[in-house]
Amino acid sequence: MPPQPSLTHFLCIPLVTRSSRPQLTSSLASFREQVTSPLSGFNVPEEAIRPVGSLHLTLGMFSFPGEKTKTNNSNLSGDAASTSLSAAVAAASGQGEEESEDRLEKAKVILQSLRPKEILRAFKPPPAMPGSTATPPLVEQKEQEEIKITLQGLRSMQSTTPTKSAVLYAPPADPQGRLQQFCEGVRKVFLDAGVMVPDHRPLLLHATIVNTIYVKGRNRQQQRGRGGHGHGRNNRRERLTIDANSLLDQFEDQVWMEDVRVEKIAICKMGAKKIEVDGVVVDEDPGPGAGAGSVIAAPPRAALGGGGSRTSSPAPPDEYRNQQRQDGNTRAKDSTPTSSTSTTNTTPPPSEQSLNIHHLQQQLVEKTNRISHLERELLLMESEFTRELDKLSRSESETSSFWQAKYSSLNQQYLRTDTELRLLRSEQQQQANSSSEKSQNQERERQEQQQQEREALFRSRYESLARQLRERDDEIRTLQGQIRGLKEWVSTSTRSDGTAQTSDEVFGEGMARLGNSLQNWVLVNFRRAKIEISKSNEKTLDELGRLVPMYENLASTSKIHLIQSLVSQILVEHVFDAYFVGLSSELSQQFTQMETFLASFASSPEAINQWRSMTLGIVKKEADQKMQNETAGIIESVISKVNTLLDTVTDIKASEGRDQALRALVSSAIELSRLLVVQRAIFKVSMPELLPHQQTMFDPSTMEDIGGEDEDSLEEREICCVTFPGIIKRGDESGGHLQYRNVISRARVLCSPE
Repeated sequence: MPPQPSLTHFLCIPLVTRSSRPQLTSSLASFREQVTSPLSGFNVPEEAIRPVGSLHLTLGMFSFPGEKTKTNNSNLSGDAASTSLSAAVAAASGQGEEESEDRLEKAKVILQSLRPKEILRAFKPPPAMPGSTATPPLVEQKEQEEIKITLQGLRSMQSTTPTKSAVLYAPPADPQGRLQQFCEGVRKVFLDAGVMVPDHRPLLLHATIVNTIYVKGRNRQQQRGRGGHGHGRNNRRERLTIDANSLLDQFEDQVWMEDVRVEKIAICKMGAKKIEVDGVVVDEDPGPGAGAGSVIAAPPRAALGGGGSRTSSPAPPDEYRNQQRQDGNTRAKDSTPTSSTSTTNTTPPPSEQSLNIHHLQQQLVEKTNRISHLERELLLMESEFTRELDKLSRSESETSSFWQAKYSSLNQQYLRTDTELRLLRSEQQQQANSSSEKSQNQERERQEQQQQEREALFRSRYESLARQLRERDDEIRTLQGQIRGLKEWVSTSTRSDGTAQTSDEVFGEGMARLGNSLQNWVLVNFRRAKIEISKSNEKTLDELGRLVPMYENLASTSKIHLIQSLVSQILVEHVFDAYFVGLSSELSQQFTQMETFLASFASSPEAINQWRSMTLGIVKKEADQKMQNETAGIIESVISKVNTLLDTVTDIKASEGRDQALRALVSSAIELSRLLVVQRAIFKVSMPELLPHQQTMFDPSTMEDIGGEDEDSLEEREICCVTFPGIIKRGDESGGHLQYRNVISRARVLCSPE
């Protein structure tokens, strides 16, 4: 897949003009005050609300990666940006940068050659409805030659999941589709010329109001141990999201600006320029112009639709041409050789002096025009402010009159209601006084009788339901006993010798109880323990690394799981991997050799498994009495090894209560181990092996995640710790068909986070 081009510029319609700025400033200030207040409940960070100066409608994106132009001009029209861009073209070097600058110059030429009126004339409005008033031709022609934008409403860019919104925008109101068709026409010119990055998505016109990407403190680093040294690091950028349902409902009909005429189309560089006052960001410029803007409505005579005049691109300023002439004169003067004996003349030639005077005069005229322009803007803003103030005053007066009338009406209604209430209370008191004592006693007796009847009915109903419930419980217990007997009968009747074998459910329940007991023992004794691996000796670290190879990754994040994995591994080695717990190593070796010897004579493993089941079954009957000392020695060795390791790596020392609980836990494991080895089928208790340089993936058929995640999402997820082993059965209950494999109890594992 080819790499995505880096976006450096964009084509847009700036929304901030002299007429729109007061509307946008007022709308955004009111919006900011409502949604950022702690009492509002919207919880919108103030940094996420975009400044007024950054509002625009994006039409398309450009990629000029070699263009290194820097400009200090914040005007979106791009007139003053021509000087900086031309200087950058003259100083650029390298084939890639020259190609990008050529494409940028081409985009500027296309922008200067745009004919917005022709694009507008191509728009075909929908036919008029029957009975509607016809529009005069001159008015209709004027409306077709200019565009006015109204921003209304608030929508989420994440429309399918507004509860996790990151970008909120205001769409332009465009009932006839004129603005949409015009923007698509302008965009098509640049796409057909091949200077704009292709985008097959429909053009979505929007003015961004809220964007959480500008909120600081959104980066989070997460460490994960793996690889050659058991350490790794992944950087993930999480974007802040907000629940925008209430915001969208609150500002569904919000009008941000109304009937603002489009004045410019501009090519801007990526990256807004912050405008600060006393160290506080009060506004942003959406990006310096990278080329000359095509002016749709040049004020005031050349306005679009004013007199049918064609739109023209602004030419480079005279200051830029004068600067070019000065640079040429300077280069010519520097190239003239001078004599070493000539004296330095500080007075410039007459032609150069007149040129400087002319240049200063032009600068003075430009400054004067700029001051006049700013004074006109100030007068316009003062008049708009006065008009808005008068409107607010009238609205306040009307509101005051409305609420006064409302209060007067409510007060009269209250007085009437209070009078009626007093009359009703007086009538009720008269009726209460006129009622006889006999009627009151009868009513009281009737109520008491009804209460007694309800209580008797309730008691009888309750006793009936309780009796039915007891009958159902007895029936359930009877059926459970029958099912148990049926299972035992089926298990016995399917064997040739009629001897009973323990069902798989017993092993599953026993393994689950053993795992839960181990988890409770670790939580009770090591919940507040601290892992201190740095203070352990080399011998302890070697043994710890052999039992739990990934202990370094678990020591700081999952100490409870580390201790469970350590104790489980010791139980597997000393209890579940033994031929028969209680036999000496010499006897275990002799039994193993005898089993191997018999296997050389048997034609199938079924006979060998039956021999082993019967032989070890005889041993198991007398194991509690005749192997008591050997069993006690194994239990104490397991406790000693667990205490030696945990006392070294933790800050909690062994106690009598902890050893007593561990002794009961090991005894249960020995009893379960002996019960497993006397079965004809082969039961294997095992833990998945984890190595530092290998990945062990989650297998839902043999593993059970203790992290609480959905197993469907854990496929192909690496596991970082095995806290308790599982049981896998091979063969049937007669000892044959070893190709059959059944998972009796899944191993408990902890999966690595994503």
